[in-house]
Amino acid sequence: MNDMNKTRLRLAALVIGLTTIAACGGGGNGPGMAALGTVFQQAFAQGPNDAPLDISNANLSVDLTQDPFEL
Repeated sequence: MNDMNKTRLRLAALVIGLTTIAACGGGGNGPGMAALGTVFQQAFAQGPNDAPLDISNANLSVDLTQDPFEL
Protein backbone atom coordinates (compact mmCIF):
# COMPACT_ATOMS: atom_id res chain seq x y z
CA MET A 1 0.00 0.00 0.00
CA ASN A 2 1.54 3.30 -1.02
CA ASP A 3 1.45 6.57 0.93
CA MET A 4 -1.42 8.02 -1.10
CA ASN A 5 -3.67 5.06 -0.32
CA LYS A 6 -2.77 5.25 3.39
CA THR A 7 -3.63 8.94 3.42
CA ARG A 8 -6.97 8.30 1.72
CA LEU A 9 -7.76 5.49 4.14
CA ARG A 10 -6.97 7.71 7.14
CA LEU A 11 -9.06 10.55 5.71
CA ALA A 12 -11.97 8.19 5.09
CA ALA A 13 -11.73 6.86 8.66
CA LEU A 14 -11.69 10.42 10.01
CA VAL A 15 -14.73 11.42 7.97
CA ILE A 16 -16.63 8.31 9.07
CA GLY A 17 -15.71 8.97 12.70
CA LEU A 18 -16.82 12.60 12.55
CA THR A 19 -20.04 11.64 10.80
CA THR A 20 -20.77 9.07 13.49
CA ILE A 21 -20.19 11.61 16.24
CA ALA A 22 -22.38 14.18 14.49
CA ALA A 23 -25.15 11.60 14.05
CA CYS A 24 -25.28 11.11 17.81
CA GLY A 25 -26.93 14.50 18.10
CA GLY A 26 -24.57 15.82 20.73
CA GLY A 27 -25.31 13.05 23.20
CA GLY A 28 -25.04 13.62 26.91
CA ASN A 29 -28.68 14.59 27.39
CA GLY A 30 -30.27 11.18 27.62
CA PRO A 31 -31.87 9.54 30.63
CA GLY A 32 -28.57 7.90 31.54
CA MET A 33 -26.92 11.23 32.31
CA ALA A 34 -29.82 12.20 34.56
CA ALA A 35 -29.34 8.99 36.53
CA LEU A 36 -25.80 10.04 37.46
CA GLY A 37 -26.95 13.07 39.46
CA THR A 38 -26.45 16.80 39.23
CA VAL A 39 -22.79 16.86 40.28
CA PHE A 40 -21.83 14.50 37.47
CA GLN A 41 -23.97 16.42 34.99
CA GLN A 42 -22.10 19.59 35.97
CA ALA A 43 -18.77 17.79 35.57
CA PHE A 44 -19.64 16.67 32.05
CA ALA A 45 -21.01 20.10 31.10
CA GLN A 46 -18.11 22.23 32.29
CA GLY A 47 -15.28 23.41 30.11
CA PRO A 48 -11.86 21.76 30.09
CA ASN A 49 -10.22 24.75 31.80
CA ASP A 50 -12.86 25.33 34.49
CA ALA A 51 -12.06 24.75 38.14
CA PRO A 52 -12.53 21.13 39.27
CA LEU A 53 -15.78 20.29 41.02
CA ASP A 54 -15.95 18.87 44.51
CA ILE A 55 -17.53 15.45 44.05
CA SER A 56 -17.21 14.32 47.67
CA ASN A 57 -20.97 14.89 48.13
CA ALA A 58 -22.01 13.23 44.89
CA ASN A 59 -24.81 10.77 45.55
CA LEU A 60 -24.07 8.09 43.00
CA SER A 61 -25.86 4.85 43.67
CA VAL A 62 -24.99 1.69 41.78
CA ASP A 63 -27.74 -0.73 40.76
CA LEU A 64 -26.11 -3.86 39.40
CA THR A 65 -29.42 -5.15 38.04
CA GLN A 66 -30.07 -2.09 35.83
CA ASP A 67 -29.24 -2.25 32.13
CA PRO A 68 -26.19 -0.20 31.10
CA PHE A 69 -26.62 2.93 29.00
CA GLU A 70 -24.50 4.74 26.48
CA LEU A 71 -23.66 8.41 26.71
